[in-house]
Amino acid sequence: KIFLQVGNRDFLIGQRFCIETGIQLIGDYYLIELNHQRVLLTHGDLLCSDDIAYQNFRVRARNLSWQQQILSKPLWLRLLAARWYRFRSIWHQYQQDNIIDVNQKTVIDIMQQFEVLHLIHGHTHKPQLHQFSINQQPAQRWVLSDWQRSDISILEWNDQQLNYRNI
Repeated sequence: KIFLQVGNRDFLIGQRFCIETGIQLIGDYYLIELNHQRVLLTHGDLLCSDDIAYQNFRVRARNLSWQQQILSKPLWLRLLAARWYRFRSIWHQYQQDNIIDVNQKTVIDIMQQFEVLHLIHGHTHKPQLHQFSINQQPAQRWVLSDWQRSDISILEWNDQQLNYRNI
């Protein structure tokens, strides 16, 4: 089975795509179990709670009526709008690099809400294992790389543990 968790650029993927591909959409937060450990998967954009402009856009972009309005436009106009939003996003990141990373308090709050000590996410695409504590227990946050880097890495479950592997 193939599962897909949509993020900040593919939020318009819907059930038609899933029916045609056999892929199953999963929610913003998805629990799995690895070696009897609960692991939370998330795209990561919700963890960047200091980025108010993006969070406001996210609420609008996940609204079904907004999505229907966008999808009713001609393809050329949608592509132009997508380029404009991408340009604004890059400019926003350049202007405020400190707020586009995750907020550690938000990370801990979400992990406590889901009762996990292991979190895997992308969005920020700064691959690294972050180790910290939650209620005096060791916790981990694994960050995935993007797919446009020259040094792409994947997170691999192998021999009862997670490891980054360059591909």
